[in-house]
Amino acid sequence: MHNYVPKHVSIKLADNNTVYSAEEGTVVFNPIVNEVQVRPVKFSRVLHVPDYSNQTRR
Repeated sequence: MHNYVPKHVSIKLADNNTVYSAEEGTVVFNPIVNEVQVRPVKFSRVLHVPDYSNQTRR
């Protein structure tokens, strides 16, 4: 993640658990199509939620 800033947001999950974001930033996705890297896609205002792990999703 790039250009991130602290951002504390509560996020309620489908199972009624609540997790919290730690920061917000920009993520650059570099897709590969037919073994050729194509133009990067930039996602902005992405939340980093460190407590949302495989354990939480079960």
